[in-house]
Amino acid sequence: MAKCGVSRADTVITADSPVGIYIDGVVISKISGTLIDFIEPERIEVLRGPQGTLYGRNSTGGAVNIVSKKPADEFGLKAEAGFGNYSSQKYKLSLDTGNASMGTGTIAARFSLYSYTQDGFGEDLTTGHDLDSRDRQAGLAALRWRPSESITVDYAYDTSNVREAPPIAQLDTDASGFLGDYVTYEREDKLALSYSLPSETPAPFGIGRSKTDVDSSGHTLTLDWQLGEVGALQNTAIKSITGYREIDDNEPTDFDGTPIRWADFDIYQTLETFQQEFQFTGSAADERSESQSVVLLLYRESRRRAARGVRFGTVRNTPSFKTDNEAFAIYGQMD
Repeated sequence: MAKCGVSRADTVITADSPVGIYIDGVVISKISGTLIDFIEPERIEVLRGPQGTLYGRNSTGGAVNIVSKKPADEFGLKAEAGFGNYSSQKYKLSLDTGNASMGTGTIAARFSLYSYTQDGFGEDLTTGHDLDSRDRQAGLAALRWRPSESITVDYAYDTSNVREAPPIAQLDTDASGFLGDYVTYEREDKLALSYSLPSETPAPFGIGRSKTDVDSSGHTLTLDWQLGEVGALQNTAIKSITGYREIDDNEPTDFDGTPIRWADFDIYQTLETFQQEFQFTGSAADERSESQSVVLLLYRESRRRAARGVRFGTVRNTPSFKTDNEAFAIYGQMD
């Protein structure tokens, strides 16, 4: 029996994914911001939805929290390389400095670099360029400071850059009666599309760009203070999670699969997100009772402009808008 779920593949900046994606407790608001596969996860936590108790952003489909590897206590160097068809190349390099003594406690650092390139799966006959290629470069720097046995401070900065040829769109049905010359009933790796043609070219031609550009970066600061026994409570702890993320997403898309500006889009969108969260945990009654309470503040600012041309370029408009969102939540759980 087939099972149905909820998902979203649209990168529109005004819509949240029904499955909440978190990295070290910081929410990744948009799908385009999840192009960060360079992070080496220590573990991945999956919570079935609807989810709104353990994580502050309500998610009908659940939540996925990716916990990244923290700087190791010992020095270490790790290098990986992979090769595949379509000239695929993948490289990853990680360096752990190990612990160094400070005036107060110890500090350790971890640095990672990632590169992934691959030729496109198709060719645009209009321009001669590849389609659906891969070109992703990324880096991660993490610091762990332990001023005492009970306090741990983690800071991480990650950045990723995507410069790829857009995906292939293939026309297999023509209900309009105008595009029959471009209908292809079997999969082809060479198609005539409208990428790269100058946008000022007289209608009906031209998107103007042939690259998908996505820049994503983020700062995460986590403070974990293990208080131990406080009054009647045991194993009490306070955690502060502060996160800032920024996404610049530029996507040209040829939906009709022809060199004609029948249904073409050129989307520009930016998103800035700030999150502050405080978590309080503890147990009581000889650890027979456990509780967690959280205070969350989330602020987001986004902008979007989508130039589009439809019906041979006879209809062309560029809707643009800006949104500001603020969210505040207090929630808790007791077992």
